[in-house]
Amino acid sequence: MALPLDLSPAMIAASACAAFGHFAFWVMAYNQVHGRIQQHGRVRRLSRAILIATLVIPVCWCCYSYLSGASLLVSWGASSHPTLVRGLVLIYQVVAIYIFCCWLIQRASKPHRGRLTVLAAHTIDLANPAEQPPLFPEQSPWFMRVPGNQVAQLEVTEKQLQLPHLPQALEGLTIAHLSDLHFEGKLPRAYFEQVIDQTNALSADLVAITGDLVDHPECLSWIDTTLNRLTSRYGCFFVLGNHDLRLGDVTPLRQMLTQGGAIDLGAGQHWIQIHEQSIYLAGNERPWFPLDGSMTAHAAACAEADFSILLSHSPDQIAWARQQGTDLMLAGHTHGGQVRFPLLGPVIAPSQAGVKYAGGTFFQPPTLMHVSRGVSGLFPIRWNCPPEITRLVLKAA
Repeated sequence: MALPLDLSPAMIAASACAAFGHFAFWVMAYNQVHGRIQQHGRVRRLSRAILIATLVIPVCWCCYSYLSGASLLVSWGASSHPTLVRGLVLIYQVVAIYIFCCWLIQRASKPHRGRLTVLAAHTIDLANPAEQPPLFPEQSPWFMRVPGNQVAQLEVTEKQLQLPHLPQALEGLTIAHLSDLHFEGKLPRAYFEQVIDQTNALSADLVAITGDLVDHPECLSWIDTTLNRLTSRYGCFFVLGNHDLRLGDVTPLRQMLTQGGAIDLGAGQHWIQIHEQSIYLAGNERPWFPLDGSMTAHAAACAEADFSILLSHSPDQIAWARQQGTDLMLAGHTHGGQVRFPLLGPVIAPSQAGVKYAGGTFFQPPTLMHVSRGVSGLFPIRWNCPPEITRLVLKAA
């Protein structure tokens, strides 16, 4: 029996809108779950439920159309379908229109507003044995054979950031920004050792690491030959992210990093003096870890300092950063979306703002925020979104 079809242009357009809205609705739900919920167990369960709903609802609809003889295409005005079905279609159509409008606004906006200049960029294929020691001396895993996968094609970028409140004495200060290393075993230790080598080659004044470092306890032993080898002129600073909670107890991770010389901004703030200018560095690991200190104390410190820097795993904390008067915020967590479609861009990003802060530079006065695409991830596929390390050069606007 052939599935009944109403192929009128209006029905096709309405059904296509509803189909797009269906997938957009559940992608929105996925992004919100990963951006808001703290407990990994709940996140995993809800993620499975969202995936099941995304796949099962269209299958159920096709089965219903086949068994009932109703049209496979549907719109709100199709009176032959139950009110519940038409209501769901209407919701999906509204979601589709909303998503499309948001996409147009984001495409038209310039989130850095002239505050960013890319000075240099090059890509290093860390899996190419002709250029680097082989990551996989024996057989490469399945994901390395996926066509177009950029999971090991590290992009090293130098960006100039224009900051309205940067003192002239600090102009030219450099920060190496690392994020989302995800030590968990799919990519070997050798990959991350090469990432650290490339980061040290940037010769940055500061190193900032914005969370999601270790996913599995057995990978804690990698710290000594990777993160603890980072070098900089004025210090290496870090915060943790949600995936670090998979260790159960993050105390050993914090201790290993601090014993290696890094400064834990999740456990407290830090002040440094550079060229007689005071720089206040703070960390924000919310919503997964409580904030160290009161909002009043942070705001007072930002006001007192000549320049302030916030390390936050999630870019969703930019509202908090603006309330404190933070000058520069560095974040990660969203991985650039990992898969970026032509024209459409990223679709999935674990953020309350959806894909708005998937990666890049965003100026929301008084705060300029840089969001890294990260170095790795649990999902070992990247299309049109290579991993990155960044050398940020600060300039007075």
